[in-house]
Amino acid sequence: MQIPRLAVLLMALAILTGIVGACYTFWVNPEIQFWKGAAQKKLEWCEKMRSKHGYVIGVVGGSSTTFGIDAAWIEKNHSLPVANLGLGAGAGADACTGFGLAALRRGDTLIASVEPGLLTDDAETTTAMGTQLAYAFGLPQMVDWDHNRPLHEQAVDIFLLQPGGRNLVTMAGKLLFRMPLFRYDLKDAQPGGLQVTQDRRPFDQNANTDQEPAEMTLSASGQKFLEKLKKTGDSLGIKVLYVLPWVYSHPNQASQAREIHARFLDQVEQFLPVLREDNNGIHDLRDDFADTAMHLTAEGATKRSEVFSKLLLQNH
Repeated sequence: MQIPRLAVLLMALAILTGIVGACYTFWVNPEIQFWKGAAQKKLEWCEKMRSKHGYVIGVVGGSSTTFGIDAAWIEKNHSLPVANLGLGAGAGADACTGFGLAALRRGDTLIASVEPGLLTDDAETTTAMGTQLAYAFGLPQMVDWDHNRPLHEQAVDIFLLQPGGRNLVTMAGKLLFRMPLFRYDLKDAQPGGLQVTQDRRPFDQNANTDQEPAEMTLSASGQKFLEKLKKTGDSLGIKVLYVLPWVYSHPNQASQAREIHARFLDQVEQFLPVLREDNNGIHDLRDDFADTAMHLTAEGATKRSEVFSKLLLQNH
């Protein structure tokens, strides 16, 4: 049976479009390029800590980790071989954690500081951005670290490597108006994996400080994620714990927010051991945050790292 010429042309066009899209993602997309550079620095620090101390304490999570843990400061002041292996929350819980699992070895410790929102929303823990980062890093196991993804899910990864229309329109607008192509710069990446920014934004300007903070409940997908993380850590000989990232809360709401976070940790503790800080991840000093309620300034990251270090020493 002869295949119609139009069908062949359309198939060829689809394949070509897929190849061009993947090439854009891997070698042009500014956000992916940023995270590729950041990941390389993080992995180099990780190996430096392993060579010096014989083991690594890797902290994984979204950008609250990236902007919150100053591993170089911790190593200098407390001789703890911490590595900041944070990525961005948009990568999803699987990729953020999978990056750490790919970097760590038997006898290491992985501290999951995954944003609560990734564990309370009943959504897929693998995202398009996470898949793109996994392949861009050359670490496809980042999104399949429990080796349990069905073949049909892996087959559609090629479609997840394509840039979305929103990304292309955003890039076109930035080029047209000569704006920075990505919000953050690798020049601001610090030894140890901490990212800093001089950007300051009034993220709390329209916040309703009289409103009660919302309760947090682990979703079904969040529970499943924590279960497989514990199982995978045990199989790899990697100790896994959970600690809350720091988030800004107005002083009027801080006390209640800490109570909510304490109850959230009670839920997480059913699946993983948890490290509990006195503030339960709630920090009410506005000046310690930069451009979002979860991105600490360099000074804020030092404060957070000091508290985190003492917690590690108590549980070491």
